[in-house]
Amino acid sequence: MSYSQKELIVLTTQFPYGNQEAFLELEIVELAQIFNKIRIVPTTSTGAPRNIPLNCEVVKLPNNLTGTQKYLELFNPISIYKAGQVIFKERLAGGGKEFFQAPIKSFKKSIFIHRYSKWVDNRFKDKNQGIETIIYSYWFDPIILAWKNYSNSILVCRSHSSDTYKGITNQILKHGLLANVSKVFCISDYVQEYVRVFWKAPYEKIALSRLGVRIPIKEESFKDNSSFTIVSCSNMIPLKRTAQIAQAILDIKAERKIKWYHFGDGECRQEVEELIQNYQKNELFELQLMGSLPNQEILSFYEKNKVDVFVNFSESEGIPVSIMEAFSYEIPAICADVGACSEIVKNGHNGVLLPSDASVFDLTKALQDLLKLDHIDKTQMNKNALNTVKQDYSVNNYSKFAQSLNSLK
Repeated sequence: MSYSQKELIVLTTQFPYGNQEAFLELEIVELAQIFNKIRIVPTTSTGAPRNIPLNCEVVKLPNNLTGTQKYLELFNPISIYKAGQVIFKERLAGGGKEFFQAPIKSFKKSIFIHRYSKWVDNRFKDKNQGIETIIYSYWFDPIILAWKNYSNSILVCRSHSSDTYKGITNQILKHGLLANVSKVFCISDYVQEYVRVFWKAPYEKIALSRLGVRIPIKEESFKDNSSFTIVSCSNMIPLKRTAQIAQAILDIKAERKIKWYHFGDGECRQEVEELIQNYQKNELFELQLMGSLPNQEILSFYEKNKVDVFVNFSESEGIPVSIMEAFSYEIPAICADVGACSEIVKNGHNGVLLPSDASVFDLTKALQDLLKLDHIDKTQMNKNALNTVKQDYSVNNYSKFAQSLNSLK
């Protein structure tokens, strides 16, 4: 194998630690096939590390950068001055409105970027010896600005959804980010158009690079057909509407056992638990909250159990990899038409696409319609789900992405 002569530095929030950024588990393998040397730099490093290729090195941020000492910098005149420079450049680039919407958050982030950049200068001084380096942020995150002075480097990032959409959270320092990166790789057509229109990114700076999943090698086995099994997978936060999923399921007029398994945890768990407790005596419903599990354990559940439908009822999305994973196991999906969901879920073909403002009643009806679907139509929908992944969302997308990074000049 002939490796690239370039080095790659991957900026993450947590990966390879913990359970977040699970989709990097596949991507990093493909990147390691192209780049001989990869450094992964997570902002936080809590939780157990996951396996990574042998040619990948994890570089942790020092405790004095992420610990309590960071608060002392709020009173450091030099840090305040440097943060002011970051904010001034952001406003020059067009980010005045976003700054005034979240001035304190912008100020704190700017100080962190300044301190982070000092660490980069010290930690990697003379390290790359003139070797061309790709600095790749997995997120549309201004933290990459801390690397802009890294010698002989090209800065790029991905753009998903929560890191990009205005209104979900305060999007800060994005104009400065766009001014300094060479390319923004968007995970869907929808996100690509959003970055172009709402962040005014020039055409030459944006590109489409879809995410993908591995197609499992399935073994035929007997799976129980006496029940109808529903799975959902998300953080249990208001945005994901987990409680509404639970209510929609409990409103089904069931003639056979209904099972629901939710993977994920969060602030809305208690609300969902209370809903479930009210139906504990109804033997037709079996609802289980599985908690936050490693991605591989969720995929193993799909392999070992008959799952009839996957549900995503989020108010906002990029393009759900959780749906791609379900599709790879021939599980159709129900989701609302938000973000780029319509790019993957085709109504009546591989699932059900609900209106963006769908109600609990709408979700219940969609579930009941699938419950009544005859065997032939259900089998065809399952096959269509798998074919969607094979055609557009396979792990080959990561191989193409790695090649795109290597071709940057």
